[in-house]
Amino acid sequence: LAALVTLNNTTYAEAAKAFAQRILKEAPQEDQKRLAHGFRLCVARSPEQSESEAFTNLLADARSWYEKNPEDAKTFGGDSETAGWIATVRIMLNMDEFLTRE
Repeated sequence: LAALVTLNNTTYAEAAKAFAQRILKEAPQEDQKRLAHGFRLCVARSPEQSESEAFTNLLADARSWYEKNPEDAKTFGGDSETAGWIATVRIMLNMDEFLTRE
């Protein structure tokens, strides 16, 4: 239930947009390095291989979708690259490890 609340929350959407822009600005222009950088910022550790693969696939799917839907990309993030990153980091910000403290 918490996942649905955060994914549909305006504050989280704005945070994801700012976070994606930060990753695109700070990290080298390689997807793996950018994803690892974002992951470390979220949960203070490097992603495991399975996590890295999942986020790589998610980013590829998001990019592809926004390339096919440029009007949505423009509304969501400006272009397909930025929109793809925003969609991907929204999931990072929605990970249980990010949201809860144990």
